Amino acid sequence: MSIPDDCFIYSAGEVLIDNDLSPCGVTNATNPRVPCCWKGDTCLSDGICIYTHSLDGGSGYTAAGCTDSGFGAGCRSLCTNNAFGDVVYDPVDKAWHCCSYPPGGPLNCTNPSEEQFLAPATNDLLTIQFLPKTGTATYQVASVASTTSATSPNRSPPSASTTTAVTSTSTTPNPTSAPSKNSGLSTGAAAGIGVGAAIGGIVLLGGFIYFAWRRRRNRKDAPYLYPATPQTPSTYINYQQAPATQLHGESKQMAPVEIGTSAK
Repeated sequence: MSIPDDCFIYSAGEVLIDNDLSPCGVTNATNPRVPCCWKGDTCLSDGICIYTHSLDGGSGYTAAGCTDSGFGAGCRSLCTNNAFGDVVYDPVDKAWHCCSYPPGGPLNCTNPSEEQFLAPATNDLLTIQFLPKTGTATYQVASVASTTSATSPNRSPPSASTTTAVTSTSTTPNPTSAPSKNSGLSTGAAAGIGVGAAIGGIVLLGGFIYFAWRRRRNRKDAPYLYPATPQTPSTYINYQQAPATQLHGESKQMAPVEIGTSAK
């Protein structure tokens, strides 16, 4: 991954190197070339730049340059015959047009040329990279040549500063935060505790139901004991069997004698 040193633009059919441009991203094996825009401007998708500086007759949008003088894959050759690369979007035919530049006259984007190209409308272009007027941009990833996403770009104007040449080519790495450690219980441990508590509750409930059932059954099977009838101390009759005496072939039985009284 590296930051290209040079940027090229088309001007009146010629390819020129321009030190006032900066790359819109880093290059690598996947993206060997990237578009370029002017320092202090913002790189948009589809090879278009947005600028905030004042330009008489300008549209605020211009065709991007390229880190490759041949404008190969990753760059677009737009408005190659114009001295200025300003472009304007026409919502009627839904196409971009290169602004006209009559000989001796100012740039005219209200009456653009017939040269046109297809790209999303202004509100559908993606913001790729902001380029500071001084120093080196902080690049995140290599820029994308085109997109069809409907995300609106960020139109915030850049801060004003003096234009100088790029003096540093080192990239600012993004710090990677260390993953935080989770001091709580893991999902498996929490699930195990929950299952154990549920089983314990079921066992306790089952034991309670079992003992209640046994107790009720024991009460049901036990014989009913009627209360004993209290006996009051009273005189009772003792029937004594007197020995039978055969008198003339007949047996006689003594009459009962009441205990506690004398025989009369």
